[in-house]
Amino acid sequence: MTTTAPEVRPLSPAGIANVEAGTRFRSDTEGHRLTILHDDGIYRHLRFRAEASSIYWYDLITWPGTLTFHGDMGTFTFSRCEDMFEFFRSKKGWPVDDEHRINPGYWAEKTPNGGRSCEAYDVDTMTRNIWENVNDLLERVSWPESVAQELREQVQTELVDELADHEDTDRALLDEFRFEHDYDALTAEPVYRYEFRDTWEWDTTAWTFHFLWACHAIVTGIEQYDAAKQAQAALAGGESS
Repeated sequence: MTTTAPEVRPLSPAGIANVEAGTRFRSDTEGHRLTILHDDGIYRHLRFRAEASSIYWYDLITWPGTLTFHGDMGTFTFSRCEDMFEFFRSKKGWPVDDEHRINPGYWAEKTPNGGRSCEAYDVDTMTRNIWENVNDLLERVSWPESVAQELREQVQTELVDELADHEDTDRALLDEFRFEHDYDALTAEPVYRYEFRDTWEWDTTAWTFHFLWACHAIVTGIEQYDAAKQAQAALAGGESS
């Protein structure tokens, strides 16, 4: 009997960012230790930091209906259910192949502003939008390859290479871009032309590194808390026997 290996899907750009944030989180917190500052039902205050340094420290604080992450990577507050540790322990919405066990999109919805503070303009996302629109055009029209190549080169040199990682500046470049080629002798109009349209509809944001780092911190922090509670329970059980 032969079996077929499961298809391995390439990671999306968001997935790559998630993996990179998870790798950085593990490196940044390698020497961290958990200190339980308060633990009364779902009223908790946990601190994670290295003994000799406060770099990359963070706290997890919970009270009914709310969890706050606070530390060197900023502050993010989530509200969804009575015990937010249960929310973050759940695998609801996790991608099947996500070994890093975070769901930024779903979790960001539970922040006070629906995730707007968790994302920011991203020049790589803008670049992908640009090339997707150019490629879509060239699939729909029957331009000579020489003209198509000229468009690609002009997009690269006059637009993509000039992106400055600042949304207002980059959108101005996008709006100003014009491709015109082979003018008609009778009408003096270009035979081939292209400009980007409806770019206001483009989503040019991505989850911030700080937010992704915080997501990994929450999952790992809860795991360490659960392990500590289990160890306490086992010790208490051993002492009472």
